[in-house]
Amino acid sequence: MIKIQPFIFRLISISLLLTSCAGAYHPIKPGILSYNAHNNLDQIDFSYKYGVNQERQNKKYAKKEIKKGVSVIAVQIKNNTNKPIVIKDNISFYANNQRVYPLEPLALKSMLKQQGGYYLFYLLFTPMTFTTFDGNGNVQSSYPYGLVLGPALAFGNLIGASTANKTMINEFSKENIITKTIEPGEKVSGLMAIKTFDYPELTIRYDE
Repeated sequence: MIKIQPFIFRLISISLLLTSCAGAYHPIKPGILSYNAHNNLDQIDFSYKYGVNQERQNKKYAKKEIKKGVSVIAVQIKNNTNKPIVIKDNISFYANNQRVYPLEPLALKSMLKQQGGYYLFYLLFTPMTFTTFDGNGNVQSSYPYGLVLGPALAFGNLIGASTANKTMINEFSKENIITKTIEPGEKVSGLMAIKTFDYPELTIRYDE
């Protein structure tokens, strides 16, 4: 038969309670999304979409949004004027008629990143062994599989979380709508993040 010592079992239980697997990050790709909310000006078409991390199955990041009171939003803007629009200079964003200031990438990273250090709790699996006994209760063999399992789970998840965080912030930095310029007749998609616990109506104002 196979027996796990009670003390080791308790360590397993504590570890499972304190940790979970790292979550992957699937790029949002705002340029290919279908937008379900629109608030247009006379010469500017503005569309946006909440819940994009949830839609892309980025569950770790979607949960962090709720916990931290922040929303990552996909936005799309079409310039129907005869002048280039520099978003950081010409466009202001409003949520329920209150001006909001989109978060910088580093601020968003600090709020949403997976904390890799938590996965080191998996090292508690390292002492685990499978011990087999004969009919008289004598040890037949012992397999210290925890020496492989513990480090593999800990460092595998640590690397996974780090990779996902890097992919997330790289996409947000690349797609950050605030950094974009829209030429006349051009449509541009991107991402922004604002501090909010709900889903306010978004509008924009254009200042030439």
